Amino acid sequence: MSIRLSHRLAIGTLAALCGLQAFAGEPQGKVVFESNFDRWQWLPITPSMADGGRKVFKAGGQLAYEYRGPLFRVPEGFNLPAGRMVEGAEAFKGASVLFDPTDGDLNAGLHRPFNDLLRRNRHYAFKVALKGRGNFRFRAWINGTDPAAGKTQWLGFPDLISIKVTEAWNVYEGTFELPDLSKPPFRMDEPVSAAIVIEKGARIFMDDFVIVEK
Repeated sequence: MSIRLSHRLAIGTLAALCGLQAFAGEPQGKVVFESNFDRWQWLPITPSMADGGRKVFKAGGQLAYEYRGPLFRVPEGFNLPAGRMVEGAEAFKGASVLFDPTDGDLNAGLHRPFNDLLRRNRHYAFKVALKGRGNFRFRAWINGTDPAAGKTQWLGFPDLISIKVTEAWNVYEGTFELPDLSKPPFRMDEPVSAAIVIEKGARIFMDDFVIVEK
């Protein structure tokens, strides 16, 4: 495996579903997701978020997102809580996102922007900058349908990217593919949605996340 410097940060190691690969430059291919987390927006707090927030406060915890009155702040393109905006590393400038869940695991981006994102028999490459403690995971939500009976069921939730984060900023690069989890009579549905998954107790900073279809 080759190692290079990117954005003046050392590239680290990672565990990806289909092995490891380093790029000579930016990942090449059709961009399916890209964000440097510099742009954020204020959205209305939903009733379910308000109910969950009251329970967190009652238990003496704190929310994993920033709020102001009836609004909460989220990276542009996301529509549900996805960490807090913090100042980025010098190499990135602008803002980064901090994932610091205190009330269970955090699943970010499942409904947007990672909904209906991926397909089988496609090769994907990614790059992401991370620091902190805990594990960064990019996880697929794979559903199946029995066409004869018209029934559906979840077939699995594989981690497409799994990275043990270090205390220093590193840029991680690699590739992945969707596994075929079809299990007769259930046929794997496509396209497949995914989410960033951060476990309770982890504290992870993220910047410059890009996924391309090669």
